[in-house]
Amino acid sequence: FGNGRTNVFVDHYMSGPELGRLLELYKKAWVKDFGSSAFHFASVASGNFDGYVSAAQKGHELGAGYLLVREGGGVVVDWDVKDLGPRRFDFGSKYQMIAAATPQLAEAIRACIKA
Repeated sequence: FGNGRTNVFVDHYMSGPELGRLLELYKKAWVKDFGSSAFHFASVASGNFDGYVSAAQKGHELGAGYLLVREGGGVVVDWDVKDLGPRRFDFGSKYQMIAAATPQLAEAIRACIKA
């Protein structure tokens, strides 16, 4: 991580100070947003991309995305690197989350998120 070869999706639909917190990530990874959380989750689950970050992931998309990434061997955590699986979801809410191929990558991405 940090060589520009790690492929990470960042949800660019978020705005305000939350997006600014991710600037360090842009220096360390190849960051893209294809505008579809389903595509982002599936790409992480299949290994085509390494991670996906969102400050405002919709709850109704997160459930299926969580299952995809976990079944693909990855992790889905909040911005404190706590597994989102045990959490009770409100499908009308939004969540800060990181989906990553490995727990180590999730932690490295978290380290790039400024408090």
